[in-house]
Amino acid sequence: MFGGRGTDKFNPSEYRAHTRKPARGLRAFIDGIEVELLDYSEGGLRVRSDRPLPRVATIEILRNNKPMRTIAAVVAWSRKDQSGYAFRPKQKLATIGSKPIAPREVDAPLNNSRGGVSGSALRDRLKL
Repeated sequence: MFGGRGTDKFNPSEYRAHTRKPARGLRAFIDGIEVELLDYSEGGLRVRSDRPLPRVATIEILRNNKPMRTIAAVVAWSRKDQSGYAFRPKQKLATIGSKPIAPREVDAPLNNSRGGVSGSALRDRLKL
């Protein structure tokens, strides 16, 4: 029924979008702190650290002491002293840091005589 294509059941715990690669010869730094690299793939990595790690971080991966990859990442999971980071390649590295970004001030919209938002206020909003 409904185009059944077999009786094989899908096990989500066995599914990985990216194959794991050996971490031999690789070193990882999370916001400048060296961590023990346990596992690596194109989608993320698994590390072990005694220190608490940041939720959003810049990760540097080195192979034979040469930079291989620098990328933004976010914690996908954490158990005891191990954490898994998912890479975010579209996240700009400049937006990650210790300084919070100040919120932009927005002026209250101007109302016209009927109570609606005036045309100049609408134009100003579109110039964001």
